[in-house]
Amino acid sequence: MVASLADEESAPLQERLSLFYGQYSPEKLPSVAKLAEEYAGQGEAELNQMLLDTYGADLTTLAASSAPSSETPAAAAEEEVIEYKSVKYLTKKEARAIDEELMDEDGGWPLEALMELAGKSVADAIYDAYPPKGQAPHPVNGNVKGQVLILCGKGNNGGDGLVAARHLKMYGYDVQVVYPERKNQAPYRGLIKQLQSFDVRVNLGMPGGAYGLGLIVDCAFGFSYKKPLRAPWDVLLKQLTNPEFFGNLPKVSVDVPLGWDVNRGPDLKSGLPVLQPDMLISLTAPKGCAISFKGQHYLGGRFIPYRINIYKDKRDLL
Repeated sequence: MVASLADEESAPLQERLSLFYGQYSPEKLPSVAKLAEEYAGQGEAELNQMLLDTYGADLTTLAASSAPSSETPAAAAEEEVIEYKSVKYLTKKEARAIDEELMDEDGGWPLEALMELAGKSVADAIYDAYPPKGQAPHPVNGNVKGQVLILCGKGNNGGDGLVAARHLKMYGYDVQVVYPERKNQAPYRGLIKQLQSFDVRVNLGMPGGAYGLGLIVDCAFGFSYKKPLRAPWDVLLKQLTNPEFFGNLPKVSVDVPLGWDVNRGPDLKSGLPVLQPDMLISLTAPKGCAISFKGQHYLGGRFIPYRINIYKDKRDLL
């Protein structure tokens, strides 16, 4: 099962920041002490710069934005009250630590099982937002009008994409995989053989154009991505954003859109075009970059024990 985070993404700055730090209420912004604890070893100047880069506001601005309102009680009562689930936005370091904890001796999860659940949740989210022909159309997106092209990187995010490709094929989609840095080792080798048994093509390069395609799924990199974007992904990013190639096709990114900084979102200083996917599927929990995302947002991956404390209430997992 997947959950849509669309309402959370439309929240004002202070509410989004509150969600990032796992608070229970938008009014409970993190204090300077709390931020210093979260980013131990960084001085106030570095902390302010991080906040400016990520949220466009420093500590002083954030404090002012959370100050008590001067409006009358009557005016305040007329405002709509929205309940936001307290889903924490993870830093790169936190996401890596959770992965390691899940797969250690106490966590008990093998990599293959996590990939299977993550990939299945990706397929389920796509089925919900972009249903195949023959199914009831999505009220906004309609049905996928052509082949689903899945770009898979060489890491675990790419493995999730390989799993998603198999499930999408079983859901009735026509699927093709582009896997330019193919790994000939477990579990990736087995995932490729599974796709071949379902007549899903796995290619090293992109097709010549967008003809016949209906949706592109970006499973290139997850939270392990390190700048700068290297070949062949820098070229693929240019193709994905160029209207003469694939720029006009709807796109879904998994966990971290191609070329985005894991913590801070779109990299505007790289000199490369910025991919703006129509839909983002976060796995485990949204990463910091998701704060900058404005499209359809889904959360997948039901394998987090309550003790890890990503969610305010364990009922949020239902």
